[in-house]
Amino acid sequence: MIKIAVITGASSGLGSIYAKLIDGRKDIDEIWLIARREDKLLELSSSLEHRTNILPLDLTKPASIDRLENALKAKAERVPSYDLSSADEKKGGDGMTIAFLVNCAGVGKIGNYCDIEREDNERMIALNCTAFVNAANTVLPYMKRGARIINISSTSAFQPFQHLAVYAATKAFVLSWSRALHWELFTRGIRVTAVCPYWMKKTEFIKNAESSGIPSSHSIRNFRFGDDPVFAARLSLWASALNLPVVTTGVVSTLHRLIAKIIPRGIMQALWELWRLL
Repeated sequence: MIKIAVITGASSGLGSIYAKLIDGRKDIDEIWLIARREDKLLELSSSLEHRTNILPLDLTKPASIDRLENALKAKAERVPSYDLSSADEKKGGDGMTIAFLVNCAGVGKIGNYCDIEREDNERMIALNCTAFVNAANTVLPYMKRGARIINISSTSAFQPFQHLAVYAATKAFVLSWSRALHWELFTRGIRVTAVCPYWMKKTEFIKNAESSGIPSSHSIRNFRFGDDPVFAARLSLWASALNLPVVTTGVVSTLHRLIAKIIPRGIMQALWELWRLL
């Protein structure tokens, strides 16, 4: 049985960290790395011990999802004992299976509604929502009991966030969809976990998120108490093993998750208005 881990957004940040952590596992045979930047994927691949398959894809494009599907079909044909006609796991025999799908591909933009270009809003929705669903639906026919899906959401999923409005809404989608998928796949024994971190330290996210915003009173000034990405990835893998539907990866995100269940959203948004300007 060839066991494969598929990681989207693998070229940097959390995606590359998951690749390195999964590379340390003995129950995986191959790691498939997906991102737009082929040079970064090649660099990451050279640092891993496992056999890798590099797929330089832009998952916002339907043609890229088709390429992923074709790559999986081609792999399955080389290990023909896998039953492509059924979404349920095949009983017995050798073959290939997707043991992990880690959905890390994502983009965010910071700014008021008038500061963010239409193309940026469309890309956030396409990559943070549509691409996650398409990637999961593409690999699920190749998953067996015990397989895991890890979807990167955000603490911004717990309430509306002005000046991060579209990004937060896409992460609320990821959280809600992941919770539903967790139950849909329960009978197949496939675990689904949504990961909800606060700002990520030592990643490109904040720099990229501010790149198209216009510095103004609408900017977010407070990025304190960010989560460590290595700790976040390790904790989420542990939570996934326990089949937890949602995991927060730091003090701020955990407190936010709890408080957002009690305090009305309007008050939470007012508190955010103060916090972002500190």
